[in-house]
Amino acid sequence: MLRRVFFVLAIFVFIELSLGIAASPPFLVEEWLFREKLRGTLRVVDLFIPSASVMFNYAEGLVTLGKDNNWTACLAEDARWIDERTIEFKLRKGVTFHNGEKFNAEAVRVNWEEYRRMESPRPNPFNALPDETILEIIDDYTVRFTFREPDALAFSKFLWFPQIAPAFFSKHKLDENNYGYFPEAGPWGDGSTHRSKPTEGLSPGFA
Repeated sequence: MLRRVFFVLAIFVFIELSLGIAASPPFLVEEWLFREKLRGTLRVVDLFIPSASVMFNYAEGLVTLGKDNNWTACLAEDARWIDERTIEFKLRKGVTFHNGEKFNAEAVRVNWEEYRRMESPRPNPFNALPDETILEIIDDYTVRFTFREPDALAFSKFLWFPQIAPAFFSKHKLDENNYGYFPEAGPWGDGSTHRSKPTEGLSPGFA
């Protein structure tokens, strides 16, 4: 009896393997078809917020956290506080988005206007830059942000303000609570197009 059951199960497994997705339940069929569209491999180590880890591989913020968990340069190569409410960023030169556009102060402005369009750009409100924040362009690679009041979470908020190719916004819109999460694949990020310099030499109070 057991031998017969084993034989039947073996035949069933063989049929499943032979027919592939044709013999699979509907949800497995959808998963298979989805995988067929994928190209390349992206390995994510962070199991806490995998979607955020993926985002930071293609779209970066003005600052980031270094290996010792200290604030360090990213798309801004340096930063300094003008006063307790105003921070100035020196943007990294020579960075291009994946579609070939240059990263500069104008790109930050485009991102800021789109960011402000959203009532809630980040799922966690405490990580969102306030609407009252004022952006001032000093030159092609220098911008200033002025807060309504001192903000101890400023660097965290600029980490969660990823920069996206301006051309993206002429064709697409990001959803509420999902700023930086692309709805479809495309050459809109800036990740891996530059190398951050060492943390030494940054303005006092940055790191």
